[in-house]
Amino acid sequence: MCNACNLGQVCKMNADCGSGTCTNGKCASGLVLPACQDNMNVTAAMVFTGVVSLKCGPACHLGNGQSGGLNMKDAATMKTNTVGVASSAQIPRVTASNLDTSYLIYKILGQQMKAPGGGGSSMPLGGSLTVAEQCTVINWVKFGAK
Repeated sequence: MCNACNLGQVCKMNADCGSGTCTNGKCASGLVLPACQDNMNVTAAMVFTGVVSLKCGPACHLGNGQSGGLNMKDAATMKTNTVGVASSAQIPRVTASNLDTSYLIYKILGQQMKAPGGGGSSMPLGGSLTVAEQCTVINWVKFGAK
């Protein structure tokens, strides 16, 4: 018997994939995304100002709390500490231009158990993001995490 395939590898059926989802002949994450209008102009500053600073209090990632070792005290720090940085799962916190391999996307959608090696709580802790807020983060990652 073979080991289950990673995201993006060729598959014939769901059981072939570690994620349990084979879509169009490739292992997929199984992420269920909200309907977002594409916006390639979303920046880290927009994500920080419009989402992180509003939804994540000092006990979370903004102040001394730094939950999970993640400090997002400002836009530049948020970007530096997420893009291309290892997470507690088997995928990075954020992979620029790739939603399936960005653990932050799973966490903000409450789908962290679908991520390879994922677990824990959704983000923000004890709350949720509106669809508009989710789409801001999704577009930031989807269009290069600039």
